[in-house]
Amino acid sequence: MKLPPKIIQAPPEYLDDNLKEAFTRNGFGALPIWTNLGCALFVYVDHRTIKACRYAVHSVKMELLEVDGCPLIRLDIKVYDRPKDPLHMDCFLNIFHPNQGNLPAIEALTEQEYMVFHWYDENLKYVRSSGIHWPVQLREDAKKIIEEARAIVARTGGGDFDKAKAKFIANNPL
Repeated sequence: MKLPPKIIQAPPEYLDDNLKEAFTRNGFGALPIWTNLGCALFVYVDHRTIKACRYAVHSVKMELLEVDGCPLIRLDIKVYDRPKDPLHMDCFLNIFHPNQGNLPAIEALTEQEYMVFHWYDENLKYVRSSGIHWPVQLREDAKKIIEEARAIVARTGGGDFDKAKAKFIANNPL
């Protein structure tokens, strides 16, 4: 997909020390980050994979899960570099702790027109950006998910996000 020029490249300041540490700690994958253009996915994978994904179709499915009383907003990401075995990643937004920077990112998904992917290689160097159209239906879905997640927090107190995420990942490996 051809992106508008103003969002085609990630400004270097977005890959700050915290993001570098998260990439190093978590390994290859994607992190949803609030940027001046809304929620963007910062993807950390090897250069060879980035090259293979250059013209691949991207898809993002957003869903709400409840694990041990904790709302997990999951972005299920697939990049079809290989039709039968696409690059598959997931990332989670923690609505219970807006001070961690996640709440603005998820709320941006209720308004933004594009989901942008900024690709970084194994040396933590920016390689390129890509993206998909984020249609009105997905914006409406994001609004409903936020409302439902807030209802879970009101009902349960929110639970422990890190434990719930770890439990989900352990029970649902990619």
